[in-house]
Amino acid sequence: MEENQGNETIPIPVLPQRVQTENETIPIPVLPQRIQTENTSPDFVLIWDKTSKVAMSPDGFQRRSIFELNLQEEGLLLDWENNDITPSLHVVKIWAPLEVLKRYSEILRLRLPIKQIPDCEEVKPRLSDRSDAFIALFNFCSRMRKCISVDPEVFPPKCRKLTEIYSRDKEYLFDVSESNMDEIFPISIRARVVQFILKRTAYKSKAELELDAFGFGYERLIQKQYYSAAYPLHDGQITTKDSTRNILYLHWARLSQCFKHQPLDEIKSYCGVNIALYFTWLGYYTTMLVYAAVLGLICFFYGLISIINDPLVMDVCSTAQEYKMCPLCDHTCSYWKLSEKCGYSKISHLFDNDFTVAFALLMSVWTAFFLEFWKRYVATIAHQWDLTNFDLKDYTPRPEYIAALKEMFPAGTGGTEGEDEKKRYDFDLRIPFWKRRLPFSMFSYSTVLFLVFLAVAVLVGVIVYRIWITLFLSELYSGPNTGEHDLAWLPLVVSISAAFLNLTFIMLFGRIYQRLAERLTEMEFPRTPQEFEASYSLKIYLLEFMNNYSSIFYVAFFKGAFTGAPNRYIRVFGKLRQEELAVIMIGKQAKSMIFEAFVPVARRFINRASQRLKVATTPTDDTLAPSRKASKSALPQWARDYDLLQWGTYSLTDEYLEMVLQFGFLTIFVSAFPLAPLFALINNIFELRVDATKMLTHYRRPVGIRVKDIGVWSDIINGIVKVSVISNACIIAMTSSFIPKFMYRYFLLDQTDPRYGTLKGYLNNSLTSFKTAHFENDTKPNPDVLLRTGDSNTDSCYFSTYRVNRGGSNYEFTETHWKIWLARVVFVLLYENIVAVMILILCWIIPDMPGKLRDQIQREQRLVNELIIKQELIRSQARNHENQQDQPTNIDNNNYNHKPSNFPNS
Repeated sequence: MEENQGNETIPIPVLPQRVQTENETIPIPVLPQRIQTENTSPDFVLIWDKTSKVAMSPDGFQRRSIFELNLQEEGLLLDWENNDITPSLHVVKIWAPLEVLKRYSEILRLRLPIKQIPDCEEVKPRLSDRSDAFIALFNFCSRMRKCISVDPEVFPPKCRKLTEIYSRDKEYLFDVSESNMDEIFPISIRARVVQFILKRTAYKSKAELELDAFGFGYERLIQKQYYSAAYPLHDGQITTKDSTRNILYLHWARLSQCFKHQPLDEIKSYCGVNIALYFTWLGYYTTMLVYAAVLGLICFFYGLISIINDPLVMDVCSTAQEYKMCPLCDHTCSYWKLSEKCGYSKISHLFDNDFTVAFALLMSVWTAFFLEFWKRYVATIAHQWDLTNFDLKDYTPRPEYIAALKEMFPAGTGGTEGEDEKKRYDFDLRIPFWKRRLPFSMFSYSTVLFLVFLAVAVLVGVIVYRIWITLFLSELYSGPNTGEHDLAWLPLVVSISAAFLNLTFIMLFGRIYQRLAERLTEMEFPRTPQEFEASYSLKIYLLEFMNNYSSIFYVAFFKGAFTGAPNRYIRVFGKLRQEELAVIMIGKQAKSMIFEAFVPVARRFINRASQRLKVATTPTDDTLAPSRKASKSALPQWARDYDLLQWGTYSLTDEYLEMVLQFGFLTIFVSAFPLAPLFALINNIFELRVDATKMLTHYRRPVGIRVKDIGVWSDIINGIVKVSVISNACIIAMTSSFIPKFMYRYFLLDQTDPRYGTLKGYLNNSLTSFKTAHFENDTKPNPDVLLRTGDSNTDSCYFSTYRVNRGGSNYEFTETHWKIWLARVVFVLLYENIVAVMILILCWIIPDMPGKLRDQIQREQRLVNELIIKQELIRSQARNHENQQDQPTNIDNNNYNHKPSNFPNS
């Protein structure tokens, strides 16, 4: 059945006339009196699939009917559509009228522009006087900035408006009407208001809600498959000319715009504050990486230039004095020449040279600048987006939190009925800490700690597997006639099998842990969505921290640190050498970039294929035939967006997680690889545009959330900075050759020695001679291998450590070894304290908010207060005038001049 409205046809929803529940009869939703026109895009849509048996069941009709009726009672306007192009999909279009927007603006404490807006120049920050030279430099920088700034013709600059938290008691302050509703309430705010209502609207009757307090929210209806999807609509197609989506794609998301500033205000208006803040942080982080990359290149080129005259490299590569080194493995390995490592020593010098300490120190200062200038930058952005006075009162409770309160304090228990109702519906009431929150929080984080250790155990298991399978296959296929290249396939087989095993465990743990982290966070009873996301993000990061960093920590601080002598190598399970624990999990950033670029495309293809298969295999009438032949250009916008991927609750958390993990790699291990900032910079230039393209082309339009900053990620980054100071100090002291070289130059030699202050003789000093007669039977090289390599008559070999033969086969540490270790400990303590003092000084010098911005905020607050006082005075005068007009006018002049009897005579 269809209803003709002028030039358009409004389909009547196919719904049962009345739904009979156990205790009451629920009327179906009715069409609103105000029919939306064809050109008016809805603020939100709900879609259910006719091919779904669950959605077509009586219970599905009942739940949707109750839910949609309650939406109408909230004041939302609903319209139903089911056209011939997509007959299997039914859509419920939702609009939020002005009265609903005003009511929920007060609930959500939104800041709206006030009526009398001062001139833009009055609100802009005042510039201080500058000298002519400074003005010339400023003008030059301004011209340079124009090359990278957004195009003002495409994204016109917006005038700063004075705002105030909306209140219907102060309606006179705001100019909100139907004519300017789209300007005051952009689609991002309207979608946020509608979603806020959808999350809290019940889909069960009042009697059923008494038994199940959690019978509300559109997300549960989607989980139960009563609805298929719910989302706001994109602004046209990606190719629709002059649409906001098309403009953002052409002038923001494309790779050709990688050296341009981002249109943050437009991103905020289209995607919401939380997503705009992510791109703000990513853009700031990418910009700051330019300075870190320059420092890394200086360190690299210093090593490249000094490699020619480095004494250690010259000694290693020299063939005049050949050092025969001890075997690197038991039985199957032979002696080798130190000059074979000439190439490795040159590459090592590129990253481990005299400038490395200065580079690590400068990078620690860079992290301090990164944090302090981010605080200043986000303060400016918060003021620009009216988030300056955003506090905890603006965070509304989660509907699940309120439902938990209702179950915890049911009616008729714990006092009088009135007190119970107050407990149930008072949003400021907290879950009991000692009885509920503390036990569940302890259980939650104990589980997280167990899973972290389990992840480490899996990593150790994969390492042991690599060692075991290597030795097993070597012993199985090696023999007297085995050549050097006969086992060339062995490393490939071991690497592929270990990588597959490791990837399987990581994917398995990732899938299990994500669901478990969500459940554990629910058990902690977080009050607001922000508290929930902070707790969830922290749990996810802890696991990913161990997954990504544990192997690198092992290689950096433990691998090779306790090797022992060639005849008594420290072994795992009494059989395996610790040096054989080799390279683990390399190239994660490249893999992440590839997955992020191609996985959304693959997922969209799979979704479309499954949808077509579902329609093809569902027994129904011939009305589905037109949908197969329909042109894609004829599809309505909601149908095009239905084919896109859903922007999930934790999608933004995954984006933050990827970048914060990269920040950890960059800062914690930067002294080991100075080119890391450069590769991170290149990655982030592509990452930012890939994320933007992905959001505009592959995902449905997200619903923005109003937040003040990046939340818990700021605290995590702050913690990473502190860990990085300790980590870089330990890497320089424990794993690099800086301390041994420094001690040899200035402390191990007499000042009268001609080698004092140089590295002449350092290589010979750092090697220990080992007699081959001291090899044990289970570690002695195979005679057949020695015969093939020509090393059968070798009497001694060298290994890298500070040891001496104390008699027999016992090789103990020398005094030099302990002096170097003492110097390492002293260096770590000095480095940490110097960096800590420098960071404290920088934090003290650089304020969190620019002084001009502070003055600007105070001036705007003064203007708003003056306007409020003026309007209140006008209202007060108007009320007094009305009261005077209401008084009787027939006043007797004699009575008016009459004096009381006790008034004294003149």
